[in-house]
Amino acid sequence: MASVDWRSWWRVFANSIVPAEQIVTDDIPSLATAVEQARQEWLSSQSYFQNVSDPELVDHAIHMMKAAERKYMYLLRQAQLERRPI
Repeated sequence: MASVDWRSWWRVFANSIVPAEQIVTDDIPSLATAVEQARQEWLSSQSYFQNVSDPELVDHAIHMMKAAERKYMYLLRQAQLERRPI
């Protein structure tokens, strides 16, 4: 599986929300910031899962938690590949 640069991924993601001509590369967070935001998102999704009680929301919480974990792990791998201290 080919490695995708996280900045390229961010541009594709941002382009799906904002037209390419409006994307300013200065708005792309540093990798360390992106990793920390993803970690916080993962922790938040774990908390949500632990506190949800409606059976229909349990599935939603599980999906959110898995997605947040994958995003965090992806960014951690990118940081390790770039050998940047976090």
